[in-house]
Amino acid sequence: MIISDKHKYVFVELPQTATTAISQELRDHYGGRVVLHKHSNYRQYLKYASPEQKKYFVFSGVRNPLDEAVTSYTKYKQDHRSNYSRKMAWVSRAKLRRFKYITERNATFSEFLFRFYRLPVENWSSLDHHRFDFVYRLENIQDDFAELIRRIGLELVRPLPILHKTKDKESWQSYYTPETRRHARFVFGPLMEQWGYGFPPDWDGGVPLSSKAIYRTVRTVKNLGRRLRPTYISPERRP
Repeated sequence: MIISDKHKYVFVELPQTATTAISQELRDHYGGRVVLHKHSNYRQYLKYASPEQKKYFVFSGVRNPLDEAVTSYTKYKQDHRSNYSRKMAWVSRAKLRRFKYITERNATFSEFLFRFYRLPVENWSSLDHHRFDFVYRLENIQDDFAELIRRIGLELVRPLPILHKTKDKESWQSYYTPETRRHARFVFGPLMEQWGYGFPPDWDGGVPLSSKAIYRTVRTVKNLGRRLRPTYISPERRP
């Protein structure tokens, strides 16, 4: 998480939304500093923020889940930056299982999708993003970042540098076969609807009602856990 007391903003870093590039740019050119953990959520921030800091301009990002799934698959398959083979400390056991499954079987994206995406996908953007002052979209990152800086009341220093770009990634649309599209509507549809994403025009069908019902249940349970989860932040990392 990045905060600036000088410019009165807070950047909540939702994973897989160019957070590394944005956080670096905010620290280098817009008075930002690191607080809490990188992917701390806004509820955790509010536990430690002062009354004045709770009034700051808050922003975060979202990403098309269809694209995010393809990026995840590609990074596992390529062993992106050797993160998985080196078993970096931040790489969870679940991620290592996915990496092992793909590399040992040379699994296709379709196999990966059916194996690891069985319930409707949910992330913690559902917890507080609707309260934020600005939510950028990764698909429109350069224009949205420029608009973000304008809303903070600053001038854009330069276009946002793109860091950690996935190597040799093809268009995400090419990964979805007619056989996987129905499943993709089930697992990604509710989250896409929440943030106004649509399926490609040549895909038939909408979001199944059963998917929406399961998504609401999953979201409620996970957000309850996020609210109740104890948080400890070292004093030097507090806002």
